[in-house]
Amino acid sequence: MPLINAKPNDLNFSYVIEMANGESEEANKIIRGCTLVLEDVPFSIDWLPFELGSFDVIVGMDWLSKLRAEIVCHERIIRIPLPNGDVLEVHGERSEEDLKHLEA
Repeated sequence: MPLINAKPNDLNFSYVIEMANGESEEANKIIRGCTLVLEDVPFSIDWLPFELGSFDVIVGMDWLSKLRAEIVCHERIIRIPLPNGDVLEVHGERSEEDLKHLEA
């Protein structure tokens, strides 16, 4: 069931989306001018709709690099500089084991 109530437009080519597990998926439609809200901060983004398990949204490196985002893997944080000089930190999910370790 789609969560976005917008009709995608056909592209006259296909993007090949490469997953971390080595699999590939083709996307040949786009939904332009969407808004992605992270921590109450709106960002403009174009969606390439395709199905991938339980994920609702996957943002790509092109979009993150356009924002000049910094990915800090060992902290599970993405830092996005904002136009006003602030930095938005988006924290990744942590497992229950990680949370218990942090509480100790």
